[in-house]
Amino acid sequence: VRPSTARTLLSMMEYTTTVGTSSREFMTRSRQPILGDIRVAGKTGTLSGSNPAGLNSWFIGAAPIDNPEVAVAVISVDPRSHARASHLAKFMFQKYFGYETTYAPSSE
Repeated sequence: VRPSTARTLLSMMEYTTTVGTSSREFMTRSRQPILGDIRVAGKTGTLSGSNPAGLNSWFIGAAPIDNPEVAVAVISVDPRSHARASHLAKFMFQKYFGYETTYAPSSE
């Protein structure tokens, strides 16, 4: 993949963490990024089935978008409200970048 293509893809993936399916995890209620100036790219997904049974969520992401230092991949099998993949990924990014990680159940 050309570097310009990778940059474009990461910028497109930012939508997931600012407006899309993971925005509740990566934005405050007042619509401010939880990691300040560190822009996070992400992609989410869900699968349901019987092997394993239940609803399974996944999240992949990288940050900071302009010069990625860390990539995260999380799969959560049969997640409860506090174990959704995007919620766990948020904690991983917070820990990596030195933010306090206080447990709070996901609102999703």
